[in-house]
Amino acid sequence: MAIKGHFESVISVVITITIVRGTLATESVIYSATSTNDFGPLAPQIITFPAKDFNPPLLLQLTYTAL
Repeated sequence: MAIKGHFESVISVVITITIVRGTLATESVIYSATSTNDFGPLAPQIITFPAKDFNPPLLLQLTYTAL
């Protein structure tokens, strides 16, 4: 028996996104989430997430970093 067709591998990937207030990984964590997704090798992926920073310090500029 011959099998014809296009078969695409699916890769299971665990993604963790952490947002901190500041530029170092040791700063205050504002948001963190982990997700397991099945991706095809050629498919571009967009990951969206909501996050709020409650009680931020009263500074002229705040810096956030995604890790």
